[in-house]
Amino acid sequence: MDPQCFPWAGLLSRVGRHSRMLSLAIIGENVASPAVHAVSLTPLQALGIPVALVGCVFLAFGAQFQQRGVARVSEARPPGKSRTLDFSQLVALARRPSWLIGSLMLGLAILFQLFSLYLAPLTVVQP
Repeated sequence: MDPQCFPWAGLLSRVGRHSRMLSLAIIGENVASPAVHAVSLTPLQALGIPVALVGCVFLAFGAQFQQRGVARVSEARPPGKSRTLDFSQLVALARRPSWLIGSLMLGLAILFQLFSLYLAPLTVVQP
């Protein structure tokens, strides 16, 4: 970072370096040369990674399908009507297959994410 653009860059880099050295000292590592540790996962923990990935895919596609349904309902709104969601528009959304499929996919995404967190720790499945 250029100190002219961001005058606190030097201070922040020093603070970051010292906090890293402090954390290494707290866990008992050699501060001069921190070692890299290989971490092995149990089979269930390793299964948590693809389960989380499937949850991410459902989340992305579910949001896309819901957005498509909302766009179609808002196109059908008469001109001059307010942009707020009223009961008739909510009923129209519930009748759109794309919005319902998107809602189902978002629900599945939550279930897959929770199951992945059951299988593996947060630091493994949500880096």
